[in-house]
Amino acid sequence: MREVVYILLSAAMVYCACVAAGRLIFHFLKLRFFAIEERFLAFSVGAGILSFAIFLLTAGRLAYKGTFLALGIGVMVLAWRIVGRPRLPELPATPQPWKAIFWCIYAVFGLVYFVNALAPEASPDGAVYHLGLLAQYYRQHGFGAIRTSMFANFPQGLEMLFFMAYPFAKHSAMVHSLFLFAAPFGMAAYGRRFGLPGMGVTGALLFFTIPVVGKDGTSAYVDVGQAVIIFACFYLIEIWEKERTPAVLMLIGLLAGFAYAIKYSGAPVIFCVIAYILWRLRRHPAAGLRSVALVAGPALVMILPWVLKNLILVKNPFSPLANEWFPNPYIHISFEQYYRRLNSNYADISYWRLPVEACIKGGRVHGILGPIFLASAASVGALWNAHGRRLFVVGALGSLLFFHAVEIRYLIPALPFLSLAFGLALSWRPWIAISAIALHAALSLPAVIGMYCDGHTWRIREIPAAAAFRMAPEWSYVGSWLGEAYIMSVNVRNAIARGETVFALNAFPRSYVDQNIIVAWESAFGERMSDALNCAMFPGNQPSRQLRYEFADRTTRRLRLIQTARSGTQHWSISELRLYHGDAELTRSARWKVRASPNTWDADLALDRIAVTRWSTWQPFEPGMSYEIDLETPVTLNLLVAEGEHEQPDIRVRLETWNGTMWSGVGVDPIVSSTSVDPSWRRAAIGVLRTNGLKWLLVARSDWGAEDLHNNAELWGIQPKAATPLYTLFSLE
Repeated sequence: MREVVYILLSAAMVYCACVAAGRLIFHFLKLRFFAIEERFLAFSVGAGILSFAIFLLTAGRLAYKGTFLALGIGVMVLAWRIVGRPRLPELPATPQPWKAIFWCIYAVFGLVYFVNALAPEASPDGAVYHLGLLAQYYRQHGFGAIRTSMFANFPQGLEMLFFMAYPFAKHSAMVHSLFLFAAPFGMAAYGRRFGLPGMGVTGALLFFTIPVVGKDGTSAYVDVGQAVIIFACFYLIEIWEKERTPAVLMLIGLLAGFAYAIKYSGAPVIFCVIAYILWRLRRHPAAGLRSVALVAGPALVMILPWVLKNLILVKNPFSPLANEWFPNPYIHISFEQYYRRLNSNYADISYWRLPVEACIKGGRVHGILGPIFLASAASVGALWNAHGRRLFVVGALGSLLFFHAVEIRYLIPALPFLSLAFGLALSWRPWIAISAIALHAALSLPAVIGMYCDGHTWRIREIPAAAAFRMAPEWSYVGSWLGEAYIMSVNVRNAIARGETVFALNAFPRSYVDQNIIVAWESAFGERMSDALNCAMFPGNQPSRQLRYEFADRTTRRLRLIQTARSGTQHWSISELRLYHGDAELTRSARWKVRASPNTWDADLALDRIAVTRWSTWQPFEPGMSYEIDLETPVTLNLLVAEGEHEQPDIRVRLETWNGTMWSGVGVDPIVSSTSVDPSWRRAAIGVLRTNGLKWLLVARSDWGAEDLHNNAELWGIQPKAATPLYTLFSLE
């Protein structure tokens, strides 16, 4: 029960600190809002300010319980001393029928959401990296140089708020649920401000009871939080449109920048805001430029910390994206290309089938909206109203990402706008709107959803009161969602010292271990380590293909292999490169310089005399790619042998030497041959992992190569340390 109290107190601290920070900004900018919207806007604006402050603490390695507690209490005390409790004007009252239905449905679903948010975190992404990386930050009291996970390179603006509560409530999504609980009040206030209370209540309840919104908002994800911030930004634009107060533009910029700091998909918000302001002030160019400056300044303050962090740590301000523009040794271009394809082709659903999947079935789009949204085409009725048109346009723009990456979570930032537009169309007859709300709420109850959706649809399945109030053991609830991965996390925690590093072949719930987990596919480092294992066990990856270039004696200082072919899928790689004069092999000198294009960082791997390591383009090869050696002094050669994997049959590589003024080919094509497989490659691969500081290997039975690792553990030189039926933790000898 003590843990429950800590969770509630820490979430309350985050909420109160956000509201206090927002009110401080309103006070200094001399801005006043109506009471109900002031609380919603203060929470949204304050969340951005608090996130920025926590970033500074984390970047400065000051991530301790005491600093987070001092920050929260300090902001609240400062706000109380400076702002006090001002009496604010109220918006026109909501008519009683609307108020009654709002509170009835909000109370029912609020209870469901509260209990689920209070339960231990059991969502895949939440346990793997949203909270999992915070666990690592807390162990090292700050960001550190985490270059082995692409997820550490994403903006983590909302996770900074999670981090404030993390020392007190490690495995809880309660902070994210604050945004879910706040959203209906902001949406209802929007309707009241513009004389459309029916629209506000209808849209707010439609959004609040959407199944995927409820599940996401009660998990340690960030989509609902981003949706609330974007809606608050839109709300302030509407206020600016009516009042044209310059100070409001600063808040708009802050929220637009915070949308980016939460998730890269928030970047278009900034450009849309600037474009809209310039269009509205098109007859006053000077005023338009001043207004854009007021927006851009605060936006940059929110964006730059994350850009600079990536630029300093991984040499790419937008990592793990844009690696072709900012080449770096931490994320391979091939991985980014694969990641883009994976997200853009999710589920492979035809558009005519999409409404049914998104609203009713949900298994292939990872969540559902609810059957009532099959009738959302009625939202076109909102176009008669100016506010409806704006909601419709913003909702349509926010939906574009969903049609690129067909996973229903990506639609969440657009749902407040689409729900309000739908609510405006329905509320022209109150009985229609109330009937739609009641039907949608009934169909969205956890006990009812399972009657029509796919069995594996991501949704709230129960009200886990026993787990939430810690009357049942953690493993019984978390294990039901994460399966044996959770049980294995307990075994890892018990088997290895705190802070050690484990190399895992696939994703693992980091938040439930005290060790640092490096996942094979999350970084260039992880891919190199798994590539060494693959080179030792899979015929197609083994370095058993030779290209032999035999030519007349040439004396040269520099030589290079240059690619002349193109492939859409194959990578060009060199496991080992050997130079000969007659039967004598040249021994590499410390003065030799090697470089490659692309991926020059791994060029030395082709000369390290370890067969299972290799230089690779890590992207499909094309003409002009090269590998070059500068021998420092002229050397006479007549044979070059390039060893590589079999899975690159389409490469066409020309050998050239430098004659002092230009490159010239040696005039021979390579002789292609195969060499025998060496059983010692397995031990060599484990040696590569150990040389790179890895002593533990976590393997799931479903992982590629798991059978070989289990069946030939002695040949690999590994020993099982802990195991479940599906997972094994190996110690690397």
